Amino acid sequence: MEGRTLANTGLFGYTSDSDENLMSTMFDTLKHRGDNFDSFSVNGLQLGLMTNSMTTCSYNKEDLFITYSGNLHSHTEEQFLSICKDYRQKGISVFEKLRGAYILLIKEEKQTILLRDPAGERSIFYLIHKGRLYFSIEAKALLKVPGFSAQISSAGLAQYLACSYLPGENSIIKNIKKLKPGHLLRFHNGYGFQEQYFSLNLLPEDETPHTRRIDEFKDLFTRAINCRLPDQPWGVFLSGGLDSSIVATQLRELGHKFKTWTIHFGKEYNHELEFAEQVASRLGTDHENFQISPKGFIPDMHKIIWHLDEPIGDPITVPNYQLARHAAKDVKFIFNGEGGDPLFGGPKNYPLLMNDWYSIKRPKNYREKAYLASYKRAYNEIDQLLLPHIQEEIDEEEDLENLFTPFFKAETPYELNKLMAINTQLKGAQLILPKVERMLGANGLTPLAPLFDRELIEFSFKINPRQKLCKGDEKIILKEAFKGRIPQAVIDRPKSGMRVPVHFWFQKEMKNFARKILDPKEIKKAGIFNSDSIAELMSFDTPQWQTRYGLKLWMVLTFEIWRRVTIEGEKI
Repeated sequence: MEGRTLANTGLFGYTSDSDENLMSTMFDTLKHRGDNFDSFSVNGLQLGLMTNSMTTCSYNKEDLFITYSGNLHSHTEEQFLSICKDYRQKGISVFEKLRGAYILLIKEEKQTILLRDPAGERSIFYLIHKGRLYFSIEAKALLKVPGFSAQISSAGLAQYLACSYLPGENSIIKNIKKLKPGHLLRFHNGYGFQEQYFSLNLLPEDETPHTRRIDEFKDLFTRAINCRLPDQPWGVFLSGGLDSSIVATQLRELGHKFKTWTIHFGKEYNHELEFAEQVASRLGTDHENFQISPKGFIPDMHKIIWHLDEPIGDPITVPNYQLARHAAKDVKFIFNGEGGDPLFGGPKNYPLLMNDWYSIKRPKNYREKAYLASYKRAYNEIDQLLLPHIQEEIDEEEDLENLFTPFFKAETPYELNKLMAINTQLKGAQLILPKVERMLGANGLTPLAPLFDRELIEFSFKINPRQKLCKGDEKIILKEAFKGRIPQAVIDRPKSGMRVPVHFWFQKEMKNFARKILDPKEIKKAGIFNSDSIAELMSFDTPQWQTRYGLKLWMVLTFEIWRRVTIEGEKI
């Protein structure tokens, strides 16, 4: 059995003379990421490395220092050090051997390099301020940099309202950037630039028999599971959908016993308990249904959103946090099914494909506009939500549409692969993976997402698109690989997703809480949102708005709490 041997939980630092107060302050901001803290001073670099076990693995010889944050799968300490040793002769390409969820740091005499794994399973933020590089696994630690004043980006705010997250390299705070997945940052002589070291091939290979592709998927998926098996207690978050079901099934077929959990919001709301229980019963897992309600999470809302680090307007973040806190009593690692939709053709691709196939009017950037609208957030209502002086700073084409243009201009005849590249490199790396990692990390858990394995990512773009979506059916290769291995009801059921009933909560259990946070006096004082529009959302008097206004209200509420606890320093 392959297994993880190396795991670190946090990384931060800066290129400057040692400042013990700054190092201490940054660590205090991030201490929820690890119980222990090691500091290094290497070639003018001050580095903090956080762990849960005081075991770190770094290469340090002459003028070269290499370390990482995250998890390296199937690598012993000796193997990692051997890879680092080859860096002098082979350069960045040597790290193609690495497998895992990681941020790599390379410090040479004249340059500092930060490298993010191809899937983007781990995140890193950086700030270049007064000719120095500051970096951290969470942006909030960079707010401690002396002389730096945090200002909210109007462009970032527009991206958040349109998508519920920030897809590009810019963060919600001006001048703080995110390293993109499969990219590295080179910093030298006060300047830094990102460059891509890993790219997706969007052109499928020559036709290969379908049965051979199914066998290939089975082999790759088994390897992705095996190399992530930890040597500490672990379990599975089982949603009742296809993706988490195949992860749990593969683990059980490999001979492992484990506990599973499923979220629900009460029997009166839509849920997937029936399907999750069928899978758990078939596998014989120790299964638990865990109910989420506002009464349980409202007291922790400020803390939860502080842990998000960036504002993320997806309501599932709160249930993720609550379930992680509960599961942390029993395990240290959690397997999940994240990755099936973005990599193997989820049903949300169909409306966009049809828009491309049948659209008569094709104005400039019509694909980009359609993709933004597909999130069903507040893309079409930004001008209603934001005050005029904020709107004036937003260029819709530059700040929103151009984030997606490079993907739509990719050289491939397959529109599905363009959409999958966006869903993987943007939505996957900047929303799906970070929100899960931060919510679990806040509770001392490490997420394991085998479907986001690098080999499976490359495989998903190699196979024919018809093996993903065809004749109204989605994720075809996953379904055929597990036919007869999971309940047929899970395969046949339509995709519904985990709909959090915020629309009902805001009219009931969350009504008073939302009124307090979104009090018109506070909204006007902040000078960002149109208080009249927020009042309309609060009263659900929204005939001129599009649907899902409960979700829009959640997004505004999340942003306001984030702004107060992160920017204004309100106590949590």
